Amino acid sequence: KITIEMLSNMTSGYFNYTEDTENFWDIFINNPEKLWTPIELVDISFLHDLDFMPGEKFHYSNTNTIILGMLIEKITGNSLETEIHNRIIVPLGLQNTGFITSGLVLPGTHGKSYAEDSSDSFQDISDIYDVSWCWAAGSAYSTPRELQKYVETLVVGGLLNDTLQNTRLNQHFSILDDKNSYGIGILKRGTFYGHNGGMPGYTSSMYHSNSKNCTIIIYFNCQDDD
Repeated sequence: KITIEMLSNMTSGYFNYTEDTENFWDIFINNPEKLWTPIELVDISFLHDLDFMPGEKFHYSNTNTIILGMLIEKITGNSLETEIHNRIIVPLGLQNTGFITSGLVLPGTHGKSYAEDSSDSFQDISDIYDVSWCWAAGSAYSTPRELQKYVETLVVGGLLNDTLQNTRLNQHFSILDDKNSYGIGILKRGTFYGHNGGMPGYTSSMYHSNSKNCTIIIYFNCQDDD
């Protein structure tokens, strides 16, 4: 009942494993250096019923992206890291972008990360959490200029054939509100297409508009509930 398209446009109904307090967050907080496997993350989701019947609604779920990563490895016979390297990083000539499967420390020079605690103060949480907890759902690093190059290619074209690119930019969108909608792994805000992302201590957004010939990159080294 659940298709790859539903996984990609967040309409599968799979419970988001990062919304599970007992089986994910308690472990995440109390054992931050735990090395998570993709199947462990999916298994947390499968402890719950579907949020809704597949294809009927939209709900952003990191579980979808983890399953997509597992499918990529199953279909290609290669690691997700290898596929990202060969299909995106090498063709675009990215020198400071990569995909991390585990570890506490980002490579190279980078800013410290901060998160808001219960007293509304920001605490340094750099190098605390093993990045394996988000794997295909976000364990990548880059720089503003390389994010610009990536998102412009993502929207203008070059990573997919023309048919798939047209489908991605023009079909299978769920309307979120009067200005925003979500398609096949891409968020649309007016004429801008791209995506945002976040993990403890880091937040980023990248968007490009073909009609305005404009790219917006926003990133900052903190994360709070707002």
